[in-house]
Parts: sequence; C-alpha cells; structure tokens
Amino acid sequence: MVRISLITPNVSKVLIYLFRNYKESFSINELARKIGITPKGTQKILLKLEDNQLVVKQKIANIIIYHLNFVNIKIEDIVKYTLKSEKIPNNYVKVIINDLQLLQQKTIAAFLFGSVLEKGLQAHDIDLCLVIQEDHYVVVKKLIQEFEIISPKRIHLLVQTKKDFSLNLQKNDSIIFEIIKKGYILWGYNFLYDVIKNDERQK
Repeated sequence: MVRISLITPNVSKVLIYLFRNYKESFSINELARKIGITPKGTQKILLKLEDNQLVVKQKIANIIIYHLNFVNIKIEDIVKYTLKSEKIPNNYVKVIINDLQLLQQKTIAAFLFGSVLEKGLQAHDIDLCLVIQEDHYVVVKKLIQEFEIISPKRIHLLVQTKKDFSLNLQKNDSIIFEIIKKGYILWGYNFLYDVIKNDERQK
C-alpha cells in the first residue's frame, strides 16, 4: 500500500486532478498535459497507483484511461491528505481564511473560487460558496455581513444545503463544477469527498 508519507508532489497532482475531474476521461498524454508532467512520468505514477489499487484503468478503443478507485477504502484518506496539502493560492487568500474562521463552526464546507484565487488583492470581488444546514442560514448570513464590514471586496455568496449541492452536481451545474475543479477548499474535505464518491457511484 502506498503510504501517505511517500506521496510525492507529482503523485499528488495526479490524484487531485483525477478527483476534481472525476466525470471526465483522459488518456495518459492528455492527463500529462493537464498537470504538467511528462507522459512517461505520468504513466509511471499511474502504474504505481494501479498496482496499489488506488486507480482503475479502462480501455476505450485503443486508448487507456484511468479513474480513481472509490471502492478501495484506502483512497479516501489519501485523497483528503493531498487536498489538504494544496498550496494556498496567494497571501490575500490567507487573510480571507483567517477572517472567515468564525464561519467554520456554523457551516459544513466552504470554498473560494473565481478571480480571487488568481489575482488576490487585485480581484474585484470574492466568490464564496458555503454549504450549510438549513436552520443555520440566518446565523451564517449575519456572520457574512460582519465579514463584509471589514472586507475591502464585495462578497458574491453562494449558499447551498448538502442536498442542493448534490442535486446541482448531478445536474452538471457549471458553477458547482467550477468550484470542484478549480476552487480552494477552506474546510469540508469529508463533505466534498463523500458527495463526489456518491455521484461517481451513480454514473
């Protein structure tokens, strides 16, 4: 079994990309281009992951594609570890994370997405998705209003219940998929893993 302590940055790139893009299929060459690793290096990583039953391969015509093996219970801890190891995009995101800490106790998950991840302080606004329990909406809204007082940026807030998020995922909602593919996870790794695993099972 691949130990978490032995997961290299390139192995993490492969795992994270397959997880975040779980509905898509990539050949080795396509995956290599997406993550910026040579095809040979990507193939070597995939073979190692396959040997450890962390990915499964499928042959379509003459192309071999790989998917995460959600049946293997070991994949959960490894995926969460790699997601938690993702680098914070910029210093302004660090500030936002610190300012939003009070929300963590009242929400299930939180994701930053959009221009703030690339532009930092130069972004015009902050795109924030919160997953909440329905009875926490009023409290969460009040906390966001308090955050807006100290924030130099306008907040574009997307609030979802767990059911909302799952249904929008099944509907291939473009914003939800942007969050999954490119968003920065503030917290809610367990939620995100479970919702993607469940959606994968329904494919």
